[in-house]
Amino acid sequence: MTQAITAGSDELIVPGHSKGLFDVFRQRFLLSLIVKKELRVRYHGSVLGMAWSYIKPAVQFIVYFLAMGVFLRLNKTLPAYPIYLFSGMVVITYFSEVMGNATRT
Repeated sequence: MTQAITAGSDELIVPGHSKGLFDVFRQRFLLSLIVKKELRVRYHGSVLGMAWSYIKPAVQFIVYFLAMGVFLRLNKTLPAYPIYLFSGMVVITYFSEVMGNATRT
C-alpha cells in the first residue's frame, strides 16, 4: 500500500514506498537517458571512443598472459589457463565497474 499525495495533476509518492525494481522498468526512458549520458561523459576526451572498451581489456589480457602464463609458466601447469584468466578478469572488471558507477550515481 503506497501513500500518495496529489499535487495538481501529478501524484507524488512518499519516499520509501516504491515498488523497487518494477519502478526501474516502468521508467525505462529515464534509465536510457542516464546510460547515454554516462557513455557520453566517459568517452568524451578519448580518441578511440568506445573502441577503448575492447582494446583496454585485450591489452590487459595479453600482459597478464605474458607475465603470469609465459614467465611464471602457469599456462603449462594449469590446464585451460587462458580461460581461467579471462573469466577472472571478467568478474573483477564487472565488480569494479559496478561499484565505481554505483557510488558515482
